[in-house]
Order: sequence, then structure tokens, then C-alpha cells
Amino acid sequence: MFNVDGTKFRDDPDLLKLYRGVGITMEAFFGSEFVKKNKMAIYVFEVFLNGLIVEKVRNRVDLDKEEFKAYVRFCIEGLLCR
Repeated sequence: MFNVDGTKFRDDPDLLKLYRGVGITMEAFFGSEFVKKNKMAIYVFEVFLNGLIVEKVRNRVDLDKEEFKAYVRFCIEGLLCR
């Protein structure tokens, strides 16, 4: 996302949805005030998601789709507990 060859994640529709959907989803579900108030937490989530995607693209983690989703869900739950 931030630093890998973009074609590697743009070719995977599931990863692309996750990447593009973060900002749009946060604002759509929680509104612009939530996004402004939680800017730091949202950024940390994006960095976490970036790291997870980079590791998956480089085959450094052996996560299937369900495990990957569980990691993302865990991070989202942490963000929402704020």
C-alpha cells in the first residue's frame, strides 16, 4: 500500500477493497466528527493494515482469508472501543 509495488495489491480485489475502504467506511459509518476526533487511531489502524497486507503480499505470513479477517476485526474492535 504505502511502500510495496502497487500492482501486487491492486491485482487482488479483496486487498484493494480493504485498502480503499478504510477512510470511506469510517466516515460513512461514524461521520466526519468521529474521523476528526479519532484521526490518530484511524491512522494507526491504516498502518497496521498496511503492515499486514505487505507481509501477506511478500508471503511472510501464512494467514488464510479467515485469519486475515480476524486480525482486521480485532484492530477495528480496538478502534471502536475508544
